[in-house]
Amino acid sequence: MAYLDVFEHICDPLEQQRIMQVMTDLMAQRPRIDYSTSNYFVESYKAEVVCFETHLRLIKEIIRFQVNEEKKHNKHIKDYLQMAYRITNEYTNKKWTDTTSEDVLREVKSRQVVQGGMRYQDIQNMQD
Repeated sequence: MAYLDVFEHICDPLEQQRIMQVMTDLMAQRPRIDYSTSNYFVESYKAEVVCFETHLRLIKEIIRFQVNEEKKHNKHIKDYLQMAYRITNEYTNKKWTDTTSEDVLREVKSRQVVQGGMRYQDIQNMQD
């Protein structure tokens, strides 16, 4: 079931093909019975079952770790975007600026002077 969960969440067709091959290989795998070290079929079969169960636990742990890491990363991105949207909203609603009010007034005055036809040197003299 662990590989099936992974397969359902993959978007890349090449990766889907690789997981399908892993799943097919696991389904085709048969218990290896070693008569040289074990005199009984049951002992060898139990060892293979334990091996499959260990493999399954490892895969589940890897999936759980990956999901947790992706959740942390997504939360970080979400927090950053919320902060950016909040600052943008405050900026557009004039609740937050990156300059002081004196700088804004000075800039407005200099733009009015330029629109009135004065030269740049005259603007500098006005600011001094």
